[in-house]
Amino acid sequence: MIHGIETMGSTLLVPQRFLSLESWAHRVLSQVRLQESGPGPVKPSQTLSLTCAVSGSSITSGHYWSWMHQPPQKGREWMGAISSGGSTYYSPSLKSRTFTSRDTSKNKFFLKLSSVTSEDTAVYYCARDTMWGSQCEHRLKPLCRGLHDHMGMLTSSVQFSRSVMSDSS
Repeated sequence: MIHGIETMGSTLLVPQRFLSLESWAHRVLSQVRLQESGPGPVKPSQTLSLTCAVSGSSITSGHYWSWMHQPPQKGREWMGAISSGGSTYYSPSLKSRTFTSRDTSKNKFFLKLSSVTSEDTAVYYCARDTMWGSQCEHRLKPLCRGLHDHMGMLTSSVQFSRSVMSDSS
């Protein structure tokens, strides 16, 4: 049996046995969009608040919705996630400062990172996870994520205001 796959306005004929679940999933998932928004620079001790608006998929549809950040010159680090049922999970190193929530009526999920410092300067990402549970457990293996099939991106930085101190002599 032959299946047609649309590619850039044309049709590529491929025998069905060569169609992988991954390629099928890529076509289906390609309509999902994550749009991240938030403030520009944040001052020390303030709370960074980010929003991720999802279209093409419901945040109650059985996925986990994650937040990650990538500090300069470092790898991407998982911060936390909220499940389609509303359960939350956090990186142990950020648990005391991180809060995730959602608004199902607007199909958005949120991140709040409190008491920010210059160490929180990073590119922040929102993502929909494709693996969880027995395949990949965030709480136990924060580097094991499977595929983040859709990601939004936002650069946010923490800026210090400078004060100049002079010696009194």
